[in-house]
Amino acid sequence: MVETLDAAGEVMSPENDKINLLFLRRMAIYNYFRGHVADRKVLEVGFGDGYGTYGLASVAKEITGTEVTLSLVERARAAYVRENLYYLKGDMDRLPFPDAAFDVIVSTHTLEHVRDHMKFLREAHRVLKAGGEAVIATHNRKAVLDNPYCRREFSAKQFSKALRKVFGDVEVSGLRGSERYAAQAGGMGLARKVLTHDVLGIRRFMPRFVVVPLCKRALESAGEMAVAQGQDGITIDDFQVTKYEARHSLDLIGVCKK
Repeated sequence: MVETLDAAGEVMSPENDKINLLFLRRMAIYNYFRGHVADRKVLEVGFGDGYGTYGLASVAKEITGTEVTLSLVERARAAYVRENLYYLKGDMDRLPFPDAAFDVIVSTHTLEHVRDHMKFLREAHRVLKAGGEAVIATHNRKAVLDNPYCRREFSAKQFSKALRKVFGDVEVSGLRGSERYAAQAGGMGLARKVLTHDVLGIRRFMPRFVVVPLCKRALESAGEMAVAQGQDGITIDDFQVTKYEARHSLDLIGVCKK
């Protein structure tokens, strides 16, 4: 069985339906990305399982995905194949590409994991062509489930400030859920309680083989509760990207022009 969470704590797979709600949130972001990558040469930084990159390849002129973990690269190469799709291993703060190599860069839920997020943003700017776009999604810290492997979580204000230090033209929007999705607050609340019950702050120092299963089970419990409540009919249509009140959204999305 494909693992839902890897050592970074957030690699999702469409093969595990127990985290359906979070997976649909991620797919809604990829659906938004499609409008920015059509007929463009694209780089995705931090592709995870590879399913999202594969979907974007259906509309992009060419797309390359990078990941720091070789096993993820090898898995994606075997599982998701298109003629215009490439997967490479590469550090996110030292992208293995020349200057001005891509029309568009996309990245979802990677920024919060990198050691130096500003260096990552400068690298994204470097490999973009003049007039290109970087479309970057991250957790809203007000809605996050306190992932133990996130190095930093951003508020809308902090996210916008970081992007504007590198890009001159920045617009921050938010992904919001429908009332049906909001009805899952009970299930997600359970996951939050499990993931945040760490009075002494020792979780980040615990072995991965202990913490990762706990995180995985907490997220699966939220999904199971959703099914039990009869809310398993939620689709990506229950999410929308809006510029209104991004600070109250589930996820933050920055569109940055070079």
